[in-house]
Amino acid sequence: MARPVVSAAAMAQNWLNGMMGASAKYAAATGAVTESPMAKAATADAQQKYVQNTAAAVASGRMAQKLNAVTLGDWQAACKAKAGNLGQGAQLKKQKYINVSQTLQSAAQSVRDTVASMPKGGSANAAARSAAAVSIMKKAFNKND
Repeated sequence: MARPVVSAAAMAQNWLNGMMGASAKYAAATGAVTESPMAKAATADAQQKYVQNTAAAVASGRMAQKLNAVTLGDWQAACKAKAGNLGQGAQLKKQKYINVSQTLQSAAQSVRDTVASMPKGGSANAAARSAAAVSIMKKAFNKND
């Protein structure tokens, strides 16, 4: 006896139920990974493959075709449907925001203190104060020339 064909709505509900219950399995599976996917993607071979595949998609017109297949309405609907994720994502990254803000506040205070003690008047002094400020901020955020 053949199984009856399931309606599209039932298929979607089954898929949704499966996805909703997959969180624990997903977390366990990602916890069992022993090699960083990011490090793997950062290898020269992986980057070269990305460049080649991207160039092929552009050259063949496949990239433009896929991009043009999404209408403004489609894009707006997808954005609207996912708008709630903004707050959820922000909540997840709140501590990172706090950490960066603390670094910024500390660096800004250091800039104020340093610049306040430097000579004022003239272009050379202004340039020196500006350079000091940039140097302090770059150091605070581990940015090099």
